[in-house]
Amino acid sequence: MFKIGNFYYPDGGGTFWENLFISVLSAAIGVIIAWRIFTKTIRHEKKVDEDKRRDYLIGRMKFLAILLKEVISTTEKQVENFLLQGEEILNNPYEYHLVKILASNQLKRLTDIDNQDIFEAYIFLFENDQITIRKYISLLNYFDFLEQRLKQAFASNESNIRAIGKRQDQMKIYVDELYSNFPKFCHTDPSMNVIWADYFPAFETYVGSGRVDVQKLHNDFLIPLFKKVKSINANDKVNQNSFIANIRNATTTIEHYKLNNFRYGIEDALILKSDLEGCLIQLKNYSKEIEEKLVNSII
Repeated sequence: MFKIGNFYYPDGGGTFWENLFISVLSAAIGVIIAWRIFTKTIRHEKKVDEDKRRDYLIGRMKFLAILLKEVISTTEKQVENFLLQGEEILNNPYEYHLVKILASNQLKRLTDIDNQDIFEAYIFLFENDQITIRKYISLLNYFDFLEQRLKQAFASNESNIRAIGKRQDQMKIYVDELYSNFPKFCHTDPSMNVIWADYFPAFETYVGSGRVDVQKLHNDFLIPLFKKVKSINANDKVNQNSFIANIRNATTTIEHYKLNNFRYGIEDALILKSDLEGCLIQLKNYSKEIEEKLVNSII
């Protein structure tokens, strides 16, 4: 017999403690195993989440890289179209020349994806430090500059077309007015009869030919007519001055829209390429760096 406290147990009572110890040990082992399984599961799920996040961020950078490459390509083509338009204007500023506008919303999509995920994807792909952050901000600034400069180019082009259209409408009014008054100017004063014989048949070819070659109308007809009428020693000076004024209305209108068109070609269409050259070079550098990083991250 042995005694524990006030209780006595017969021989063999130690089995209870052995069983209790085994039960506690088993429970402890079970808890440890369960904890290890639990932590392993947590680590696994965390890794799965991290892999998903990594894949998502890389996917966002792939999307950015695709848009960036497309924007660079489209912008270069659009710039060349403006350059061609400017050269055509310089060759003949008496006409308006339409620029081919490329249909693309990629630049808008590019500027619209400035969000937290893209920022996180960028610093994930590169380094999360101040240098990377400054480079990312510079990238956004290049996007903004490119968007605003192209908007300005499109707006200037539209404004020029509207101005030319308005001037052409005015020119048509003045040319029609001159055509209507031509017989009166020539037949009122006998000294003007030579004008009628030498110039009115040619005038009819311009007025009745549908689409008028404005450059030829101005240079080959109106200017010589103006000089001829002005050189005549007319009997009726009032009639002569009215004739000259009618001619000048047409020539001045043509000259104004020629100069405005020429100015647009020089100051807008032809300088767009040089204005965007530095921006496009920097965007190409960003595009190359991003693509190289993406290749390394996949490997």
